[in-house]
Amino acid sequence: AKVAMKKCPRSDISHEVEVLINVGKHQNIVGIEGFCDDPNQSCIFLQLMECELRRLLQKPGEIFEKDLCTMTLDVCAGLQFLHEQE
Repeated sequence: AKVAMKKCPRSDISHEVEVLINVGKHQNIVGIEGFCDDPNQSCIFLQLMECELRRLLQKPGEIFEKDLCTMTLDVCAGLQFLHEQE
């Protein structure tokens, strides 16, 4: 499986890993695959997104209204899931 690596300050990694593990799985939330809490370099390994939303939205004319509505609903579903976890 392909993963993305996010470098983190060592002081932040334990909290972020805890949050990502406790969130649970949802199709609209990037999941954690693992982490490294080495004193020299801390990082979190996340599921790789095939498309970065920010880059896609910055390309004028590359996205259709129907696709934008679908993405908006996906983001809302992910946010609703997170709020229900509290």
